[in-house]
Parts: sequence; structure tokens; C-alpha cells
Amino acid sequence: MTRIGNAERDAAIERLRSWYASGHLDDTDLDERITAALAARTDTELLKVAADLPVPVRRVVRVPMARTSPAAASSWQPARSSHSRDLRTC
Repeated sequence: MTRIGNAERDAAIERLRSWYASGHLDDTDLDERITAALAARTDTELLKVAADLPVPVRRVVRVPMARTSPAAASSWQPARSSHSRDLRTC
């Protein structure tokens, strides 16, 4: 059991609102659960507020990588700082 703060309560309330928006909660349920979330002092109490609700699904967004020409790829050199030493000479 760990004490929670306002940030954890606020995050839980936002999740409750999203479940309300998706039809998982009605007005009364939302009000009761927000009241319970605001009164929660530990992570265990906060988890009980949403224990019977579905686990949020995270969507993975794939971002295509930029393609480079073979000539551009072969001419790449690592950047060198004026403060860096050449470790081959140590």
C-alpha cells in the first residue's frame, strides 16, 4: 500500500471520464467513483474505484522511417566535438 497524491487521483478521474464517455459508466456511477477517487489515500483504495472496468488498450502507432539513398548512408560520419579525444591514440 502506497500513499497517493493529487496527480494519481487526477489521472484516475480522467480514466473514469473516458469510461463514462465510452458508455461503461452512467451518471450516478461516475459521480460515486469520482467521489471515491477524491477520498482515496492509497493506491489500493484508488485501484478499487475502477477494479471492475476494462483495462485500457494502448494503440501502437507505427511511424515509417525515412529512407536514405545508399550514397547518403555511406557518407555518414559521427559528429566530433572539439573537446573529444581520439581514443585510438590513448
